Amino acid sequence: MAKVSVVIPIYNASKYLSLCLDSIVSQTYKKLEIILVDDKSTDNSLVLLKEYKEKCRKIKIIRLKENGGVSHARNAGIEKATGDYIFFIDSDDFVDKNCIKKLVEASIKYDADVIDTERLYWYRRGAKLLTFTERKKLKRDLILGNMNDDSRCISMPRYVTGKLYKRSVIGDIRFDENVRCYEDALFNHQIKTNINKYVYLKDTFYNYLQRPYSLINTISTNHMDYLYVGKKINDIYKKESDRVKQVSNNVILDDIIAIIALKIPKMLITNLSKYEHVSEYLKLIDSLSIKKMKLKTRIAISIFKKRKRYYRYLSLVQKINLVDRSFVFLNMVNPYKIKDEKLKKKVGAFC
Repeated sequence: MAKVSVVIPIYNASKYLSLCLDSIVSQTYKKLEIILVDDKSTDNSLVLLKEYKEKCRKIKIIRLKENGGVSHARNAGIEKATGDYIFFIDSDDFVDKNCIKKLVEASIKYDADVIDTERLYWYRRGAKLLTFTERKKLKRDLILGNMNDDSRCISMPRYVTGKLYKRSVIGDIRFDENVRCYEDALFNHQIKTNINKYVYLKDTFYNYLQRPYSLINTISTNHMDYLYVGKKINDIYKKESDRVKQVSNNVILDDIIAIIALKIPKMLITNLSKYEHVSEYLKLIDSLSIKKMKLKTRIAISIFKKRKRYYRYLSLVQKINLVDRSFVFLNMVNPYKIKDEKLKKKVGAFC
């Protein structure tokens, strides 16, 4: 039986830890090592970790001497991992009890380097709890070859959480510790050059809690890190075929448009500073070799290139909670009904 190393970076997560850790220690797949990396938490997290360790022999605790961020914490976990596979989960998310068992079975069945699944979003909107997926659920498993055989492999979701990686495909690749946002995007693109087969399962195992003050939903200038990440991703594929480069460039382009349209408007800086950030991203777009561009993307760029037009755009979107609107839309088009009322009540308390 293959061994799976579960790596969980933790920083001041005591409010949510029990939901996450209970879901991991109760996995039906038994050959696990659970690596809990405490990134110098200042709350009660370490006390809770030690309580779980007393009950579960599979748990290893790494206590970092300084707060180094999620990339540093994940890297510390990778270094200590001894499993054939590595599975990442964030401390405020949770997984179904059969998650790792099903992922390992799929990896063996398809001889895949990476097994991915759709994630289930939980989002509280007032008194209502919304549950939905980011994409429509597949009717069958999606089996992709390497990026040259099937370039769709390049555009698969950036998240590292919820994926099962063969340890061999990670090799010496580590998270870039200079990056505060989009570190998982860079890591996954580095991994994709080593992948022979990538499988996206039709099932949903990973539960992603959307909290308003999580790092990804806190709109700060950290989102400018993608200037560095986008250039790095572009460098990864420079020596590949034109088809691969085109797909990777379009992935970068889509990410940049989302940042300009959704993230920069919510930054707590002046409009002039926002437009200066937009201009930096437009320069990155100009450095890409995009042969075909979607009409809506061309329209967006034409708006963003003119300062007055972008200011008008800002005046519209600054009054709107775009994240909330996007989640409401996803809940409409990709709803996911939770039949377990006890689970809904339990998870609802954490959202």
